Amino acid sequence: MRNIVIFLFVLILITGQMLVADTGSGESAAGSLTSLSPSAPTLDNPANGATEVLSSDVTWNTTTHAATYNLQVSTVSNFASTVADETGLTTTTHTVSGLSGNVKYYWHVSATNVSGTSAYSDTWDFTTDASLPVVLASFSAEPVPKGILLKWITESEIDNLGFVLERASSVTNPLDWQFIASYQTTDELAGQGNASTRTVYSYTDETVRLGQSYQYRLSDVNTSGDVHIYDVIQISMPDAPEATSLDPSFPNPFNSQAKIGYQLSSAGHVEITIFDLMGRTVQTLISGYQTPGSYNLYWNGKDDFGNQMASGTYFILLKTANEVKKQKLVLLR
Repeated sequence: MRNIVIFLFVLILITGQMLVADTGSGESAAGSLTSLSPSAPTLDNPANGATEVLSSDVTWNTTTHAATYNLQVSTVSNFASTVADETGLTTTTHTVSGLSGNVKYYWHVSATNVSGTSAYSDTWDFTTDASLPVVLASFSAEPVPKGILLKWITESEIDNLGFVLERASSVTNPLDWQFIASYQTTDELAGQGNASTRTVYSYTDETVRLGQSYQYRLSDVNTSGDVHIYDVIQISMPDAPEATSLDPSFPNPFNSQAKIGYQLSSAGHVEITIFDLMGRTVQTLISGYQTPGSYNLYWNGKDDFGNQMASGTYFILLKTANEVKKQKLVLLR
């Protein structure tokens, strides 16, 4: 009996040690979360005391056990008021909106996990450039039927004449930057001069090729002629469709609007028309040159003069130099 009691005591002792043993990866041996809170992050960029800072990005170093980060930016060192107070950040770089030129800013970062939040890091400061013309919130690119849509958003602008867009093929090394548009040639790239509200800009690059990768960079020019270049973004165009085709329209039958999708395997003149059972043209949806790619059109059940068509069966006809595709479409009122 005495041996059994000793055995049970040793077994309980060993089991208890296993339950609290830390694996070193943030979990206990039994799979429960560690009680370790994250340590305070260390700041990285802009450097402490930096002056004439042009970028509105701040960066800090990854912290052990951190799940998210919290950032404060202020014009006063005690953070009694803040320009930015962000929580739940999942990356170690953040673009601060609303910075003004020739102003000293203070910033610090803390880290959070399920066990708690660390103390804030050391407080650093930086001073923005006196002529900081633009606070850029975002710069993005996406493929669209006509090419690549470039979009950027500014939070504020000071003495901003406008923007310049350059493009390089990612297969060249070093990158060979080519001018594609500027505020001097394209109205959409003209700046706001001085603005304290958000402005959305966009430009579509229609000179790209399917299957090719590109890099773009954006610059702004102020009234003194100073040029500020922002980060580079990269995007790849999808490959050209293997064949020209006309997708099934949706919905079919339809009442108010039908989506008509189609693919072009080669560039050339494209014509898509709606005609009735008598072979009469109801509406021409498109007639012009298009590059290879995937496209969508919509028919709202009207003719070329804006008249509503009656319920019935109609046909979609896609014509290129080498292809003719036809499809039935039913309109129900």
